[in-house]
Amino acid sequence: MTRYLFISLDRQRQLMMLRSEGMILHHRIRGKCIIKLYKIKNFYIEVWYDSIGYEIQNLVTFKDRSLLNYKFNLKKA
Repeated sequence: MTRYLFISLDRQRQLMMLRSEGMILHHRIRGKCIIKLYKIKNFYIEVWYDSIGYEIQNLVTFKDRSLLNYKFNLKKA
């Protein structure tokens, strides 16, 4: 699974892929959102949830490891 293939999937298939291949690394809270960080192979996915209804608001993918420290204070994952 590549990042570009993941992005091309519909939301339902993206979530299935996260459940089957994703490894949860961390979570954080920002305002009214819970943000969970997953890793699949060589890219990362942030899943933004509404903290009240726990509905998914957004999925954000990235490959740049330097963003881990910026977003989650993680040095390595």
